[in-house]
Amino acid sequence: MHLVVANEAQKAERDRHTYTAWGSPLTVEQFLEREQRLRAHPWSRDTMRTWLLCDDAGRVLTSCETFRTPSYLRGPDCQTTRGDSFVIASVYTEPALRGHGHATRLMDQVAAELERTEPDAQAAVLYSDVGARIYRRSGYQEVPAWDWHLPVGNGPVIRKVDALLEDTDVPSALERMRRPEVPFYLWPDATQVDWHLERERIYAELLRRPRPRPAARWWARPRRCGR
Repeated sequence: MHLVVANEAQKAERDRHTYTAWGSPLTVEQFLEREQRLRAHPWSRDTMRTWLLCDDAGRVLTSCETFRTPSYLRGPDCQTTRGDSFVIASVYTEPALRGHGHATRLMDQVAAELERTEPDAQAAVLYSDVGARIYRRSGYQEVPAWDWHLPVGNGPVIRKVDALLEDTDVPSALERMRRPEVPFYLWPDATQVDWHLERERIYAELLRRPRPRPAARWWARPRRCGR
């Protein structure tokens, strides 16, 4: 078995396989368009790789994607160093090939390759919707996940909002936000945030639905930092 960085044709072929896992509510053709457009985004072009674990005959056994993202690690000297972390996404093994440890081997080989080729690597992180067991085998440690909800208040308006924040305000909004005081954290740049907004734009266009109002996304974030 060997690790391969997918070319464009291989990526498109994997898209057709992974549609069953992540394509709904899009049609197959819409999902393929979504993937092509997201990969064409500047953040994907700069940070994304698709990895394949292949057998000796070249057959793909399993696949995943990685995205490089800025991270910050506090060392023993209490100094924080900027580095790179790698978000692992879209781990997929076709049903007929499951149960043979292919995904675990893929995780191990991708981690080893990142450690070998990325001198500024600090961590590999992922979000699992299939449980933690498969990833524990490769050394991943679970951390709690949480959601932050802002209830709508019914009280008087204390301060008026002059204008709603738009997509173009992302860079300045990120600059105003206070960094967390923790030993390790990921901190996206504006291009990365725009990738997520691009995903939203694609869904709104393909499904012919209006996008959410921008205030719900960005007005709340500065308030979290006491602003």
